[in-house]
Amino acid sequence: MKQMDRVKQMLGIALAALMALATFTGCGAAAADASSKGEGQDLLAQIKAKGKIVVGMNAEFAPYEFHAIVDGKDTVSGFDVELAKAIASDLGVELEIKEMEFEGLISALNAGQCDVLISGLATTEKRRQQVDFSDPYYTGKNLLLMNKKNTAGMDSVAELADNKIGIQMSSTQQVYAQNNLEPQGTQVTYIGSMNTLLMSLKAGQIDGIVTDDTVCRTMVISNPDLVINQSCEFPSENPDEDSTAVAIPKGENSLTAEINKTIARLKADGQMEKLVDEACALAAQNAGSEE
Repeated sequence: MKQMDRVKQMLGIALAALMALATFTGCGAAAADASSKGEGQDLLAQIKAKGKIVVGMNAEFAPYEFHAIVDGKDTVSGFDVELAKAIASDLGVELEIKEMEFEGLISALNAGQCDVLISGLATTEKRRQQVDFSDPYYTGKNLLLMNKKNTAGMDSVAELADNKIGIQMSSTQQVYAQNNLEPQGTQVTYIGSMNTLLMSLKAGQIDGIVTDDTVCRTMVISNPDLVINQSCEFPSENPDEDSTAVAIPKGENSLTAEINKTIARLKADGQMEKLVDEACALAAQNAGSEE
């Protein structure tokens, strides 16, 4: 009987030892797996560890980002791209650009499909609820782009009630249109692609496009049949929302601080404005070569 008790005791000790070993091994494997995935590190550390920053953008918004033929190759260009290159260089990592639909950018960022967004994103309150923003790198204003042959009766927001206006979907201009144009009876067409909006304007399907001043500037250079209506002004509902910035996942303060350093450097020496001018010129030249 005593011998049987002793056997049971020894079996109990062996089982306890096996369970402890299994628990220790499991914890070790989990820790190793977490380490390989970068868990426990902030995003800046993960970017440096993998040696690459993945930037999400929608390359249909010249001069911010667009496709152009550079040295015979189709290349994503624009001053957003140049800012992305500068950020990657300052961080000492490579740059990967990930193209996606404009309206899906923030969802993609929060799903971990990219590290940051640089895509002409205005710093709206709605977006601030979903992401953090860097310091602004560009501040613009909304203008009305239209056909030279059809400029009558479009000199004020009130006069647009009798016209068809095109707006890029998910843009700050969409919010403006919903608050100011639709209530007065303006027929507003929302399209995801700025290129498609431009084709609609040139085909006479819409009477004008309300968009960012740099976009208007580029379109006019490359399309002599278009003009900016300087008489039609769009008062800003929130001046902060006229600024564009880099979108960053919430709470990634170290990465935000590093990106702000790059933006400050580019703005301080006038390089940012130069990049904007060069992008406008390239976008106009590229659009001209496609016609």
